[in-house]
Amino acid sequence: MKTFLLLSAIISVPVLGLANEIPVSSNVKEATVFVQGAELKREVKTSIPKGISTVVFQGLSSQVDENTIRVGGSGNFTILSVNKRVNHLSDLPKPKAMLVLEDSLDLMQRQLESLQADKYGLEEEKNLILKNQDIKGSDQSLSAAELKAMADFYRTRLSAISKSLSDQNHSIVEHQKEMKRVQNQINEYRAKRSQPVSEIAVEVMADAALNAQFNLVYMINDAGWVPSYDLTSLAKADELKVKYNAKIYQHSGIDWNQVKLTLSTGYPLRDNTKPEMHPWVLRFQEYDKLSSYSNRRTDYAQPAAVEMVMDEEVVQAGTYQWKAKSSASLVKMVENQLSTLYNISIPYNIPSDQDVHTVHIQDHTLKANYKYYAAPKLDKQAFLVAGVTDWSNFNLMPGEAKLFVDNTYVGKSYFNTQSTEDTLLVSMGRDPEIVINRKRVKDYSEKRVIGSNKRETIGVEVSVKNTKSVAVDLTLQDQIPISSNNDITVELQQNGGGVLTAETGLLEWEVTLKPGESKTFTFVYEVKYPKDKQINL
Repeated sequence: MKTFLLLSAIISVPVLGLANEIPVSSNVKEATVFVQGAELKREVKTSIPKGISTVVFQGLSSQVDENTIRVGGSGNFTILSVNKRVNHLSDLPKPKAMLVLEDSLDLMQRQLESLQADKYGLEEEKNLILKNQDIKGSDQSLSAAELKAMADFYRTRLSAISKSLSDQNHSIVEHQKEMKRVQNQINEYRAKRSQPVSEIAVEVMADAALNAQFNLVYMINDAGWVPSYDLTSLAKADELKVKYNAKIYQHSGIDWNQVKLTLSTGYPLRDNTKPEMHPWVLRFQEYDKLSSYSNRRTDYAQPAAVEMVMDEEVVQAGTYQWKAKSSASLVKMVENQLSTLYNISIPYNIPSDQDVHTVHIQDHTLKANYKYYAAPKLDKQAFLVAGVTDWSNFNLMPGEAKLFVDNTYVGKSYFNTQSTEDTLLVSMGRDPEIVINRKRVKDYSEKRVIGSNKRETIGVEVSVKNTKSVAVDLTLQDQIPISSNNDITVELQQNGGGVLTAETGLLEWEVTLKPGESKTFTFVYEVKYPKDKQINL
């Protein structure tokens, strides 16, 4: 038995339907999904004749990256060449979601026809009654009671028919709206399937007819995964429970059914050329100051919002318990030199659609020190913060997180696992049971003019109260301004017990509050500046 492997593809566009071509259908068996891009593996067994022939892998996505094609084989034959080509005469297989929608649309069409038939029957009955309103006819002997009975019949029946027609019209309109939505979704799938179909032609030579196995590996671009987290506060145990999820997407146009799935933290589609440093030569140049300022970058990328579902765990008596086994127990982590792999031992279905598909890959319990932070100048509420020290041991990628305190959803935050600090601070949300107020104190506020300068004194009072039933530790922050001009001076006259960082103007208090306890901190500062100037106090 011989195995031959072609590591790079020879790209050409030959004429389709040549002699000795052997078309084969294959399915994706394995998928390694990177942060951007995915590597797919297909397998197929087929018979090849004696001599030279071409095995054609049909129905592949147009996204096949020709630079990544690899073909291997088992059998007594030789691989002569590998060519990627485009087949404009073939379509991609319909995804399962599209087949379901088409079936639904057919059923809805039959239901619409039934509604329209019922409406037609009601309209014909109404027309028949209206044509026979002359209830007297040639018979002049109808009594008053008979006339009333006939009138009541016409009135009641016409009223019932009108109501039924109104209901039918409403049902028909709503049905047509729903059919339009389904049709629009089908049109989206059809638009994607209108892309050209790729084929890979493998030319082989065999000394005799035989059964052979082929392995095809290639990459596509429009696929990837995004890390996301569920973070659950276990303050009583000084722990932070981390549920690590991967949100996977793929838009190749072909569903992945029952594939062996591997997630990788690598970026194979990025340029991997090592940067080279060159001499930095200084020269004089002229430039417009206003233009230079306007071109400064002031926008900063924000992490994309992600949604997660936390439906597998409950918190009971301060411990984290599983109601059912999670997929994380089926994931094996493997570290290599450049990335981390998560091998999932059960097959997955990842359809080609607009949705993301969540896979739970790991659970971790991190040691955490919980305390409260507050900056009432910016927000008059205290934030519970978990200080985590051992997160770097678990190769976690940064991502957005849903926050849960006592098994209650409290909002979202960002889990910045690329922090270079010794302690990673994770904001777990606001606590309304710590009441904070901040105000200027009139008794300390004063404006004076002395010589050529103004002197402005400002006093600020910050009060905090713990309405919880347990003691809390709180880091309280405020600030005084700092000067960027020699003509402006700032002097802190009273620090209220806080510690000042002169370079930033930051004032900080470390406060412990017993249940029901209140504390007040007052600081005063003076700003001196030329009396003919205005400043942003």
